[in-house]
Amino acid sequence: MPKWPANFKSAAFESVSKKQSQILSPPEIYAEIAHLGGEKSKYDWYKLVMLAFLAGCYLSFGYSTALLVSGTMKEAPSNPDKDEVNRGAFRVLFGLFGFPFALTIIMIAGGELWTSMVAYSTCALWEGKLDVLTAVKVLFIVYFGNFAGCAMMVGLWIASGSFDDNHDYLVFSAEKKVGAGWGSVFVKGIFASWLITLAVWQANAAQDAVGKVVVILLTKSAFAALNLEHCVANMFIIPLAIYFGADINARQFVWFSLVPSTFGNYLGGAVFVASFYALIYGRTPVLCGHFLAQRLKLTQKRCADAAHQT
Repeated sequence: MPKWPANFKSAAFESVSKKQSQILSPPEIYAEIAHLGGEKSKYDWYKLVMLAFLAGCYLSFGYSTALLVSGTMKEAPSNPDKDEVNRGAFRVLFGLFGFPFALTIIMIAGGELWTSMVAYSTCALWEGKLDVLTAVKVLFIVYFGNFAGCAMMVGLWIASGSFDDNHDYLVFSAEKKVGAGWGSVFVKGIFASWLITLAVWQANAAQDAVGKVVVILLTKSAFAALNLEHCVANMFIIPLAIYFGADINARQFVWFSLVPSTFGNYLGGAVFVASFYALIYGRTPVLCGHFLAQRLKLTQKRCADAAHQT
């Protein structure tokens, strides 16, 4: 049984200690995410920076694994011989290797990924556990902490020489991402964050390591296989591809990749996951009900007063 501080309250604690359950119910998941969002906002800035930096490093390990395992196959789309290309088989393997392993490390060992922090902070915001300014500050710190981790890993992977003879798919993929168009990247960013946030959401529901691994593998592999757009992943792959000769400049990287994927990621996590569940399981419907009831009582009182005066 894990040990929590005295008077500690969270949905996970209640579920494990009282119900002896190894998985949270949907309302409990929302309560736990909102609670964690409030707790994470209290971290010292340097702690957030280090956790975000580590998450950027772990994601880079995951992406590199996918690139060096699946990206070197003859079935990869970068193969000039299109008769040998098998996009279906390639996407299955690309989804299985790398990305689920990276998110598993982040969730179990510890790390703060920007896309998951969007959901944590939004739920906490809905529940009144932090204010808007604090949420913006936390997201700003985590975003650039992720970027710093990815930037260091770009340099280390270049120094390792691992991609020297294995960068065909790396360059091919980066150029495709930048050339897809602003709107396409934006929508794929929504889808990406939607799935990544759901992976984190379910990982918080599972109260043992096996459960966390299974839900992350199923959801995160779908994200990778669908070739969606994750701003933190792009912080790693595109600078690395530029070094190996991708026809991409700084403006294209920022405007056609980072900006649309970041906005899409925010919308996917904050609206389609966090806000939807806040409106279903959070305090907002209750507050709205109280507000409407008070307005109704006030209207009835005014009508009664008007009738009495006449």
